[in-house]
Amino acid sequence: MSACGSDSSTTSSTTSSKVVSGYTIEAGADLTDVDLSGAYLRGADLGGADLTGANLTDVDLADADLVGADLTGADLTGAKLRGGVMWDRTTKWPEGFTPPPSSV
Repeated sequence: MSACGSDSSTTSSTTSSKVVSGYTIEAGADLTDVDLSGAYLRGADLGGADLTGANLTDVDLADADLVGADLTGADLTGAKLRGGVMWDRTTKWPEGFTPPPSSV
């Protein structure tokens, strides 16, 4: 996990990463147990990210890349997973969660 000093959401012009609530949101990021509730992550590249136990309530993940992401134990209550959310058989979902259709 990469921490920053900002609590605002910004996007880097040189990479596909975003900074949300002080965390760098990018492919392969370690976001274990972080609280991203209510975050705007539309179109975020979270491929291969570790989101184990993360609080993702009311997060906008429309058009996000979740291929290979680990969401085991994550709270997806009220999360927006519409649009072109990408995931595959390597994506790990919380127990009992029914994922949306994948655009992959």
